[in-house]
Amino acid sequence: MSPFSTTKGDGGTDYVKRLEAAGFLRREIDGADLRRHRLILTPEGRKTMARGLALLSKAFGARLARLSSAQQAELATLLENVS
Repeated sequence: MSPFSTTKGDGGTDYVKRLEAAGFLRREIDGADLRRHRLILTPEGRKTMARGLALLSKAFGARLARLSSAQQAELATLLENVS
C-alpha cells in the first residue's frame, strides 16, 4: 500500500502531513487570514509531480494507441461533450 493512501481519519489533513513529511510540500500561514495555511510544492514535490504526470501520460498514450483513429476521434468528441 502507498504511504500516501488514506484509509482512515481526516484524509485531507493526514495526506498533507505525509506529503509535508516526505518533503513534497510545505505549509505557510496565510498573512491575510491567520486561520489558513497555504500549501506550496517544494522543488522535490514539483519534480515528483512532473515524473508522475509523465508516467500517467505514457500509460494513457499506450491505452489510446489500442484505438483506431476513428475511435480516438469519437472518444475525443464524447469527452468534449461531458466537460
